[in-house]
Amino acid sequence: MLVKVYPKGKPEQSRMMYSLIDDQSNRSLATSNFCHLFCDNGPETEYVLSSCAGKFTTSGRLARDYVVEALDGSCAFDLPTIIEYKGPHQLVDADSDKEIRPDVQVAKTQTVDQNNVHKLGTHRFSKFSEWRTLVRAISLLKQFVRNLAHHNDKPEHLDAYKQPDSLKQAQQVIILEVQMENYRNEIGSIKHGTSLHNNSSLSQNRPYLMLMIH
Repeated sequence: MLVKVYPKGKPEQSRMMYSLIDDQSNRSLATSNFCHLFCDNGPETEYVLSSCAGKFTTSGRLARDYVVEALDGSCAFDLPTIIEYKGPHQLVDADSDKEIRPDVQVAKTQTVDQNNVHKLGTHRFSKFSEWRTLVRAISLLKQFVRNLAHHNDKPEHLDAYKQPDSLKQAQQVIILEVQMENYRNEIGSIKHGTSLHNNSSLSQNRPYLMLMIH
């Protein structure tokens, strides 16, 4: 997820960076580039990192008093203490990792307009090789945003995004996003009570479209 991060009280120093939400982690890690970027030379601490590859002891600098903010500025919250990650398992840039397939075909989740230009970002859905994984990712993202919006309240349980109702809502979000990219004009016509254009592929199926966007 692309976000803005900056030292607390200094939004003019904000930098855009990618963040990863991991419900299996109990600490916030950042690469050494984070510390270099903000010239943060905080004290070092030793810690044990557990992963699928096993456990190992490493150390890293501590970075405190940072804020993460949505790109549109709609919400922001204080980050917990960040620990520098410099273990043996280096973080890899997914876009340059040759072991990751650059293009994954996923049925009915990638759309382009007549000029072959992606809209709204649903092309990112193709990064997921399974429908179940995509649904869970969207559900987790929705839970994260809700917690941001109500950061003064008790946060939702970590596994709340796995509940059937949450997964169903995530499916609806995905379907509606794809519909909006494919049938934006048709949906606009239906909302305004006007007839579909004669060359619309849905001109004979309007009841089905109305049911899907209900």
